[in-house]
Amino acid sequence: MNSEARNIFNTFQALMPTRATKKAFKSAVHHLLRANGKPRPQHCKTTSSSTMSRFHNKTRWGTQVLTRAMQAVVMNIIIKAYKHTRGAGQIIKARLDLTTLEKTGDFPNLPITVFNAVKGLHIIVLYISVGNHSYPFHYAIWKGKGKATLTQLALALLKKLQRSLPERFKIRALADTAFGTTKFIETCVTHDIHAVTGMTCDRTTEQGFKLSELSHRGAMVFLNKCRVPVWVSWFKLELHGGEFEWRYVVSTKAGDGLTIITWGRARWAIEGFFKVMKSRFGLDQFGQRTLLGTIRFLLLSFLAFVLTSISRVDRSVLPDWQALALEVRRSLFAVLEWVVLERESFELEPYLRAAMQDYASGT
Repeated sequence: MNSEARNIFNTFQALMPTRATKKAFKSAVHHLLRANGKPRPQHCKTTSSSTMSRFHNKTRWGTQVLTRAMQAVVMNIIIKAYKHTRGAGQIIKARLDLTTLEKTGDFPNLPITVFNAVKGLHIIVLYISVGNHSYPFHYAIWKGKGKATLTQLALALLKKLQRSLPERFKIRALADTAFGTTKFIETCVTHDIHAVTGMTCDRTTEQGFKLSELSHRGAMVFLNKCRVPVWVSWFKLELHGGEFEWRYVVSTKAGDGLTIITWGRARWAIEGFFKVMKSRFGLDQFGQRTLLGTIRFLLLSFLAFVLTSISRVDRSVLPDWQALALEVRRSLFAVLEWVVLERESFELEPYLRAAMQDYASGT
């Protein structure tokens, strides 16, 4: 593991106000770095579940401070890695998508909502990339109808990113069809953000025809009630059973049909990120009943991913995330690892003694 991950962890641990919170923070990150997708407090082997629950839900420590610290870490990593690049190398690909952390039952203290017939906690994640460097920057929780819309939350995340970046960097926002609204497109153009979003095939232009009726990829059109032009392309998405459907993509900057398709397909990298976060870092297993506890858990889960990701040696290939997280965990928490091994050996002692007795009686 490189020293960068160790320095980042030490910086975060120093932000904890007391010795007890430092210890709980260390246990929480150590637990998440098991990367087995089961990070609930009752599975923690270094601290009691009640202590972990208090750390997430009641103990006083700066959640916003740690959130800003992680954003600063991600910014510093990317700026440092690309400080010598020019032109296209300074385009930040900002991927936006909504994912559902499914939840059943009644949780009056959580903003559990239903979206597309799925009940749970719905979060919008902003996942940024420059070259082979990709990290979660921030997220927002959608709280349902009557609250901030998906578009408003997505734009707030992009504006936060833009304020954090040096002026020389430009943003290309890659978003799903859910964000392909007139407000999203117009606001991105106003703030000099290149937006590439999915679009429904029945979206109409100001001339009254549907996107599905276009015959030329890369054509410039004005969407109905949208004041800025967009360039449209589409591609065939293969489905199961040999079937397919047409997917439409619009860009606020000109490009030929193939280029726009390439931009649109780049959004799908966030799907792989969600899969890793849920299967390895337990993003959907937060197990908290308060909003504060949930926010803190999500923050620490993203931090565990960042610590693991920056330890990758070869960024051109996908790693074994669990093996890599195990390496980081052992390097950061050698003492805790030893404690866990001692406890496990103590628990195994009576079974080993019985096995030895059975062996002796058999011989």
